[in-house]
Amino acid sequence: MSEPLHIVLEFARAESAGQPHSFRFAAQPYLVRTPGGGFEASEFPWSRALLADLQALRDPAAEPELLHRIGGLLREFLAGVGWGAREEAIVAAARAGAAIAITIRSAAAELYALPWELVALKSTGQLLGGIPGLVIRYEWPETSSFPDPVTPARRRGRVLFAWSAAGGAVPAAEHQAALQAALAADFDPARDVVPHASFAAIAAALERAGGVDPPIDALLLLCHGAAIGGAYGLALDATAGAAEANASVVVDAGRVQQLIAPHAGALRLVVLAACNSGADGEPGNHLGSIAQMIHRAGLRAVVASRFPLSTAGSSRFCGALFAALAGPGTSLERAFVVARDALVRDPGQLDWASVQLYARAADGDATYPLTRSAGPVVAAAASPLRRWPWRWLGLGLVAAAAIAGLVLAWDRGEAPSEVAVVAPEPSTPAPERPVVVPEPTTLPVTHPPTPTPTPTPITPTPITPTPVTPTTRKPVVEPRPTTPATKPVLSGACPGEIQRYLENALPAPAAGGVRPDLRVRVAADGGLSYEVLGASKGYASEAAAARPNLSARLTKELAAALPCTLKLLSRP
Repeated sequence: MSEPLHIVLEFARAESAGQPHSFRFAAQPYLVRTPGGGFEASEFPWSRALLADLQALRDPAAEPELLHRIGGLLREFLAGVGWGAREEAIVAAARAGAAIAITIRSAAAELYALPWELVALKSTGQLLGGIPGLVIRYEWPETSSFPDPVTPARRRGRVLFAWSAAGGAVPAAEHQAALQAALAADFDPARDVVPHASFAAIAAALERAGGVDPPIDALLLLCHGAAIGGAYGLALDATAGAAEANASVVVDAGRVQQLIAPHAGALRLVVLAACNSGADGEPGNHLGSIAQMIHRAGLRAVVASRFPLSTAGSSRFCGALFAALAGPGTSLERAFVVARDALVRDPGQLDWASVQLYARAADGDATYPLTRSAGPVVAAAASPLRRWPWRWLGLGLVAAAAIAGLVLAWDRGEAPSEVAVVAPEPSTPAPERPVVVPEPTTLPVTHPPTPTPTPTPITPTPITPTPVTPTTRKPVVEPRPTTPATKPVLSGACPGEIQRYLENALPAPAAGGVRPDLRVRVAADGGLSYEVLGASKGYASEAAAARPNLSARLTKELAAALPCTLKLLSRP
């Protein structure tokens, strides 16, 4: 295979270069470091129209032309600073099947708000984030990764899974099933799951690691993102173990940094499965994104989402990421590309351009956050020659059950979708090799309306997600009309594309509130009317004012299904 290609794009503001948050809303010149160590200047055209376009990208029904328009603008900005030669190198490396790593390092904080994954190549029209084998990583300048205080002999490839449904229902059972499929006996739900997670509960679990409990290699945090001021935070449970509806608190990026910073060296990876966890908020915001603040604290690798992340996309991405990481010889960089490629398969979402990796070029291009030690996991464990064959046989059975469980679980909420799960091969760790994500199979199944662990006819091996049932609240959305009706479905139900569009496009409720249950009628011309079910009626007028019509694209593409009716269940 060809040698990997490394490209570093290093930016600084031509004015107030030493003040990263000194943003002036106008066209601004920036300096870009050349490969030879010099600098070239280029002006970026900040405008209200551009901000409107960036905001429109957050809508899952955004027009495809918008992506390429923003990508073309980014390319024009780079054109005057030697991008042409770099682009030729990218095209050549992609054709040769080489790994490509592009590092975005900027002393101007506002440039992290730009979706560099959408930079369009002039010759092919491809967007960077869609090129096979290419990973974009973000790096804050003048920071370095903390040294690892844990000796290799103590590493067990442990993943701590913390989730909170205080901000709304989350697919906790699906994420846990994916971890169990990937890690098998190395994942202990009683020890490695923090349900209804609060700030204090996560802190306590991290503090026990390396003492009472084994060291934690990776933290997966599943919750909702929430706006706070001009930035975003995480919606966690207000108190340890709180499971009551709306018992939530929004933890800002600075406080999340305080939570993670004491463990920056021991933790090798943090995955934030939360909407807007990689979003910087308003330009000039001094706080930065949650992912960026954790990264600046010295974490070696942070994965987050720049835009709202679909619930199905979250399960699909995390399942593919940890399945790939658990495989011998698969680096984080390769696993990230595999998981991103799994998101590309859903043309109705922009999740593939949303996921971000914060990592440093100085740490290299082949990091292994879940590398296990060669020693036995526990004193009573069998020798490797006797233990591994049976372990991998069990892992294969668990992986098959997890795939079926994920398909079943998503029948409860957002439309069922494929989950890319890669089972690791039982071989000695070797140099990095391509990881194949199998094409998932969609099964026509039925499922009860609540996550009660009732046996289903097609579950090959029961994986009981009872310990992490998010809440007893209803799922976020009704299933697609193609699902066999085991729940009441209105006649003329709308396609899943419309359900997802409205879930992401409707206005947020008042602070601390919950969006009521809605019945939405979509007219043949795309007009929307709202009826609030069993709650205060005020939200209906807010929804009608904010979103009176379906997007023009969906109205045109789904004309044959209109008019239609759907029910959207409560969601904060």
